[in-house]
Amino acid sequence: LSDLNADMSTLRSDFARNAPTSAELDIREARLAMAEYSDSVAAVRKRESGMASGLSIFSIGAPDNEEIGAIERELELLQQVWGMLEEWNGAVDSWKAGRFSEIDVDKIEEAAVSMGKRIRKLPADAADWSVMRSLSERVGAMKALMPLITDLRNPAMRERHWSQLIDE
Repeated sequence: LSDLNADMSTLRSDFARNAPTSAELDIREARLAMAEYSDSVAAVRKRESGMASGLSIFSIGAPDNEEIGAIERELELLQQVWGMLEEWNGAVDSWKAGRFSEIDVDKIEEAAVSMGKRIRKLPADAADWSVMRSLSERVGAMKALMPLITDLRNPAMRERHWSQLIDE
């Protein structure tokens, strides 16, 4: 039981140091890291359940696994954040592929507002993660670009205006 508790503490401290919270990671690396931690948590849970029958013989209650529960909650939150980042990147890539004159500004604004609401609904624990700040900044940058895109799509824009913009 003390070995299990020590292993849980070790896993918790390792997770606190190395959890994929950095925006410098790509999505694939983050998913791999989250899968490894999920496997580690599952192994600890399996070990814990295997010990339950032995503990009941001696009328010892199962240990309270707040540390493992915290890792599970943070992993779930990380999966949400990285999933939202992947979703946002996919949407931005699809918007880049279209013709400029066919950009649906209302649809992009709606997506940015919707993603912003989802970001704000996430627990405050995620606010310290650089991946969360990066996602929030990307969404905010897209919101800030919409008036510019609207202006550039204005039919009053002439070739000379485009030439001036190119020169600038």
